[in-house]
Amino acid sequence: MNDLIVGFVSDIMFQTRIESTAERLGARVEWVGSADQVVVMDVDNPTFVESPMLDLIIQLNPQLMIFDLGNTSIPWAEWIPLVKNHPETKQIPVVCFGSHVNTEIFRKARQTGADEVLARSRFVTVLPKLIQKYVFN
Repeated sequence: MNDLIVGFVSDIMFQTRIESTAERLGARVEWVGSADQVVVMDVDNPTFVESPMLDLIIQLNPQLMIFDLGNTSIPWAEWIPLVKNHPETKQIPVVCFGSHVNTEIFRKARQTGADEVLARSRFVTVLPKLIQKYVFN
């Protein structure tokens, strides 16, 4: 069973909370803290875009991806649709969290394909349930 979570979180406080909760439940976390924004076109199929991030996700094949919407070094608005529209990764759940006052960013995350978008405080509260739901079900 793959028990991997990939976290796009640069805030050390949230990394620690996510990692300790995941470990307590028997899951592991890999962190991606910043973006490599190079996008390469597939010459055999020019309508299909590949990216180093997508290649990494295909290789790791996580059970869950977590995005901190406040992490400005990650282009989540570009990466989430890549994951959700690729045949090898579209089934991977994407959970996002951010500041409750920025409702526009929540709307945008939902539009890009996030499965769940939560305020930071709610995310911390339900994190064990999210891991159980997406990693172990």
